Amino acid sequence: MNSNRGKEKRIVQKVAEYLANRGNVPSPREYSRDSNRPSFTNLKEINKYVGSWEILLNKIQAAHPTLWELAQPQIKAKPIPKAKPKAKPATKVASTKEK
Repeated sequence: MNSNRGKEKRIVQKVAEYLANRGNVPSPREYSRDSNRPSFTNLKEINKYVGSWEILLNKIQAAHPTLWELAQPQIKAKPIPKAKPKAKPATKVASTKEK
C-alpha cells in the first residue's frame, strides 16, 4: 500500500473542487499562476504524488464525475436562424433590337 495514497486522494479532491468552482480546466501554467488555487497543491506536489497534470485530470474524471462535469465549460446553444426565402430569379427582358 502506498503511504502517499492519502495525500494523492486529498490533492485529487481539492483540485476537483477548485476546477468545479472555476468552471473550466486550466493549463498547468495557468493553474500554477492562479492565486485562487488550493494552497497546498502546487505543480511540484501534483507531479510528486499523482504523477502528472494529465494523470490528475484522468483521476478527477474517474473519481469525481459530477465535479468534472461542472469543470467543463457550458456551451450555450445558439438559436437556429430561420431560413430566408429565396429570391425569385429575374426574368430576361426582351430586347427591342432583335433581328
